[in-house]
Amino acid sequence: MARAIRWQVPFTSLNDTQCRVDIYQEDWEGGIIVLSEANVNAPAVPAANPFEYEENNDEDTLNNVIRYRTGYLTLVEKEYGGLSDIYPAVNTDRYIEFYYGETLDFVGYIQAQAFELGWEPGPREIKLPIISPLGLAGGTYYDWQNYNPPRWINLQAVISDSLDLLGGGYTRYIFPQIISSSLGKVVNGLYINSLLLTPWGNKYYKGGSSLEGIYEPVTVEDVLTMICTTFGLILHDVPGTPVFQRLDWNGDYMNRAIGNDYSNTPVSPVITDLTAIAEVDSADNTESIVLPFSRIEITRGGDEPNYNMTFDTCRGYLAGCALPDYSAAYNQPNIADFTGTYDILSIDSDGKIEKGKISLAAFGQGGLSEAILYRSNIWAPRTLVATITIYDWIGESCKLSFKHTWGTSVADMKSEDFLNNYPPVGVLVKTGSYYFSTTSLWQPLPSGFTGYTSSWQDDTTECIVSITPFYSASPQPLVIEIYAWSVSWQGQVYVDNWVQAINNLRIEPSAASAFDAYIGRNQDKSIIVTGEPSIEKSSVERGLSLMEQTTHCMRMGTTITGADQNEVKNYPRYPHLLTAQKRLQVDLAFDQRPDNIELYTNRLALWESGDNWKVIARAFTPWDDRENLTLHSSEVFND
Repeated sequence: MARAIRWQVPFTSLNDTQCRVDIYQEDWEGGIIVLSEANVNAPAVPAANPFEYEENNDEDTLNNVIRYRTGYLTLVEKEYGGLSDIYPAVNTDRYIEFYYGETLDFVGYIQAQAFELGWEPGPREIKLPIISPLGLAGGTYYDWQNYNPPRWINLQAVISDSLDLLGGGYTRYIFPQIISSSLGKVVNGLYINSLLLTPWGNKYYKGGSSLEGIYEPVTVEDVLTMICTTFGLILHDVPGTPVFQRLDWNGDYMNRAIGNDYSNTPVSPVITDLTAIAEVDSADNTESIVLPFSRIEITRGGDEPNYNMTFDTCRGYLAGCALPDYSAAYNQPNIADFTGTYDILSIDSDGKIEKGKISLAAFGQGGLSEAILYRSNIWAPRTLVATITIYDWIGESCKLSFKHTWGTSVADMKSEDFLNNYPPVGVLVKTGSYYFSTTSLWQPLPSGFTGYTSSWQDDTTECIVSITPFYSASPQPLVIEIYAWSVSWQGQVYVDNWVQAINNLRIEPSAASAFDAYIGRNQDKSIIVTGEPSIEKSSVERGLSLMEQTTHCMRMGTTITGADQNEVKNYPRYPHLLTAQKRLQVDLAFDQRPDNIELYTNRLALWESGDNWKVIARAFTPWDDRENLTLHSSEVFND
């Protein structure tokens, strides 16, 4: 069953606006209990100030970017215990909606807290703390099962998944249209790796039967903060349609549908004259100055991308090993990073494994080495040994390398003994429907293709491929296919006799060029922006970056250059924080109350100030119809 309204709190504001709070309960099948004076059987009635909320109005708009709403629902319980069922056990037990007239003005939950009430028979006042859905983002985690195996996800899906997890009834969201060219809508064209939502964990028990711990999900707050700091946004918790506000952006916004419907309605902000629709409603108003930053250091999150082949996602088993002083283990893949037919490992007293067997093995004398271990049988030429899928972001351009070792037994796998007489090995590098060709170009992958990116038949066992960037409409993981031959090589019949291994497979960013210092490559992944002389300075970590050598990379589904690339890559620069801002906190009574979305996207003109202002936060006490706005003005808002 779905949640249903169990309690309803109607009241009338001073200007005769009909207000209502609906309180839901999961699986409620009874009728609605109206808490009002008109209902003589009601266990409680509204207090003098039955409902109020406020938004975090911290002047730090650089790092304090998730702006949810908190407040109170206040009731008078007639008799002791009359509202005992209203207290939630968890934060999502009691979903609430508040209507001001016909406008849905607040959604959220009654918070599960340790309530401290007066111990008295009644009537007594009960003050229930409320919080909007974004306030629960710090305790809401992604479900790793939804992203297993990992994949690249467009930004639209990431935002949709994040907001859906909060259960706040969101159907749309507002996002600035910061790319205005033919690239179209930024949230469709940018992709992030699901491993940023559910990174690899370190608590996975290889000997168990469960996959728990194979990932270690992050919170919704972490990811939404990543998005906000990447584009210089503040996220406001508007009912049904949260707003990603960009303070230094005076252009259009997008009204985007949540889910698989990518419909978009343009939002064109205007300058709203508050003088025409509101009056100052108190004398308790303040104006102040927000000091500018003389310096903002913008760092980029994530580490240098790399991949080292391990069997951390596999399930391990003890394996048979008759070779004296040697140990061995067999690892069975749990997810699709290793695909193929991998056999249970058994090493005989001669140090060999059964012909035709391929295993994910850990073996050695003393310490163990991990490798793909195999021994040929009567295989067809160019037999596929292993397929390795690399889900991690591996860099805009990168280097693939691995070692191919062999010997008459696992105890004698010393490649230097066979430098001139060793079996060749081949590798095919793919992504989606393309492969990396021997001409160092990405080509469409023909059906039944049997070629290679590279093969090795020389006197070194360090196999290296330099891979150039690749762009597609929908980024895919990198796939490495390793092939072996089943023929004799230079007179050595190794089909029956030789044990071979692929190990130390790794992917790293391409080595830095000696010219990097001269062509502007940013080695420390930080940007410094400077403003007017001031004693204030700050820093912010940009959660994601575009096509840069970091694990927090965003990928564009197509190649972008010039102004389009710079528009995303070089944002934000926070020009409004580099000059002094005015800050105004004012109580208003609206004759014509603006839409929630308009409050955060429009610029506001105030009386004789001559400046344009933007809303940083708002608070509302419906009983007296008083709206409190926190506003900032900057010369940037006047452009």
